[in-house]
Amino acid sequence: MYTHMIVRTPSKSMIKGLRRDFTGEPDYELALKQHQAYIDALESLGMVVDVLPPLEEYPDACFVEDVAVVTEKMAIVTSPGAESRNGEKEHIVEALKKYYPEDKIHYITEGFVEGGDIVRVDDHFYLGDTERSNEAGRKQFIEIVKQYGFTGSVEPTTSGLHIGCDMMYIKNNNLVITGDLLNNPVFDKYNKVIASEEEAYAANVAWINGTVLMAQGYPKLEKQIKDLGYDVITIDNSEFKKIDGSITCLSLRFKAMK
Repeated sequence: MYTHMIVRTPSKSMIKGLRRDFTGEPDYELALKQHQAYIDALESLGMVVDVLPPLEEYPDACFVEDVAVVTEKMAIVTSPGAESRNGEKEHIVEALKKYYPEDKIHYITEGFVEGGDIVRVDDHFYLGDTERSNEAGRKQFIEIVKQYGFTGSVEPTTSGLHIGCDMMYIKNNNLVITGDLLNNPVFDKYNKVIASEEEAYAANVAWINGTVLMAQGYPKLEKQIKDLGYDVITIDNSEFKKIDGSITCLSLRFKAMK
């Protein structure tokens, strides 16, 4: 169960955010409204939401998921693979210190790995073998989590920017999944909630204490999730989608240690 969320207000510079394909310039004012709606949804679910200030020097800094991985036992400050984003990690540390003792905050110092390339399924972490992480970063991450009783493994994916674009766990053995991960036998032990090719973007969902937060406008996947008994909240994420952002990218979700 989660108690807290950390988010960061988008900066005006977000319109220059990284993207694989150009699908239009983000509307900054609309993005702010969408971000506030995201916060409102989290608060409606009982979360304490810590809103960090914008970082104009880092256009993608609103995607806080990439700079840290947070758990009920410890936190890991990652090392983003995109050079323009690497400095963001320095700005998340003070926020984490409010919730974790310093000896429970670890740092990726070998290679690089982004939080979006890490998906937790119960006590196991799946790490994506993508351009946003490398072997050294993934190896160090797994070594750290093993100290706390977790396990980790690496799975290749080419469909999305991160492995988190193509799969998210919503508990009770249910895995929302799409893309080339569908053919990976590692995931056959889960009940696969398949996002079709035309709804692939919506595979990135956030489970929050029994409710699933997902992008607005993907009715087939929404119905599948509701049919499993989950409450669903849909969020208009259009402006963040233009810079390769998804639902989970916008927050760090955890049960606070202190």
